[in-house]
Amino acid sequence: MRLKLRVFHRGLLLVGAPLVLNLTLIAALAFLLQQSDREQAFEFRYRNLTAVSGDLFRLAYEAPLTLYLALQTRNPQLFKLCDQDIAALKEKGFKSIDRWQRDPLLSHKAAAGKKNLADLVDLMEDLSSVRKAGGAIELLSQLPNVTSRLLAVKDDTLNTLAGFQKVGYERTQASQRSQENMRIAQIAILIIGAALNIIVGLLLFAFYQKGICARLQTIHSNTELLSKGAQMHEALSGDDEIAQLDQAFQQMAIELKQASEREKALFDNASDVICVLNQSNNFVKMNP
Repeated sequence: MRLKLRVFHRGLLLVGAPLVLNLTLIAALAFLLQQSDREQAFEFRYRNLTAVSGDLFRLAYEAPLTLYLALQTRNPQLFKLCDQDIAALKEKGFKSIDRWQRDPLLSHKAAAGKKNLADLVDLMEDLSSVRKAGGAIELLSQLPNVTSRLLAVKDDTLNTLAGFQKVGYERTQASQRSQENMRIAQIAILIIGAALNIIVGLLLFAFYQKGICARLQTIHSNTELLSKGAQMHEALSGDDEIAQLDQAFQQMAIELKQASEREKALFDNASDVICVLNQSNNFVKMNP
């Protein structure tokens, strides 16, 4: 069954088509902006991960070396600096790793990292406690073994922190690439949206010109021809309001023509004299 587009429906199409198109474009842009905000949050999180893990890497690298030098030189300043590094590792390291454990990308590394960091901190605190208790000579006698254990734990901790740094760097780069792709997609949607709006506008203009404006122009022309008694244009096709109005004028023209023919037949075949005078009493028309 053929779709019947009445004038109201055509007007609705003229308004609705651009509206639907632009709402779709707005929804696509809103989705991309939401995803872009999400990626920005990821970038900030993993950039922070890279910075914090880098700082912990530095502390985990420097603290054992400082302790080793302090044990060899028995320098109070080095012991004090070592205690500060241990406190920083405990405060910043465990708090950061506990936060990373809630991240799906880091949870598998966080448990191992927490254990390695705890082993390193415990070993350094034990050595520092022995030194404070007056066992510096005993530590010096066992320095090769202590150094070996300290370096082994330090290497494990550094490898774990380097893994955190790698994940943070890679995820930061991925978020930046994703944001760049989304910016390109947003520009593409804006360009495509502008082009589609122009195309839809031209199509709707052509539709309005042909489907509404041209048909109304035909009716206007038919009314003028009807008033002059001239032959009207061919009837408009369709069954919408414009076509129905034109059909009414066409029917009116037919009825007027029939009435005119009946009048002419009556005028020409009358047995009596029938004449028509103007305002000046001059003969205008007379039957034969």
